Parts: sequence; structure tokens; C-alpha cells
Amino acid sequence: MNSTNDFWLIDSNFVGVMRFYKDRDYSDKSIDYMFIEEGIIMGIHGENPPLMKTRKKNCY
Repeated sequence: MNSTNDFWLIDSNFVGVMRFYKDRDYSDKSIDYMFIEEGIIMGIHGENPPLMKTRKKNCY
């Protein structure tokens, strides 16, 4: 997966995080997928990576 085209949203309380990224299905190169992951920030100042809890996959 290429993570150069991912985008992050952090809520105003610095507790929740959302990650958006695109990926192509390798069996059919004509289909793009958008993944949306939701998680929580770990640690006081974000020194640990976020704990991602859910993932949604949309095709377009």
C-alpha cells in the first residue's frame, strides 16, 4: 500500500483520529478503493501510533 496519498483528521479534543487513503485492487487495476479508518490517539502527546478501531472500504 502506498501511504503517500493518505490524509489524517484529528478531532478538537485530540482524542479521535480518522485516516483517508486510496488503493487500487490488484486483481483489477481499473477499480479504485477509498479506505476510511477511525481510531483513538494513544499517549499524552501522541508519542505512540494511533490505535485504529474500524475500517470502511468504498469502491468508486
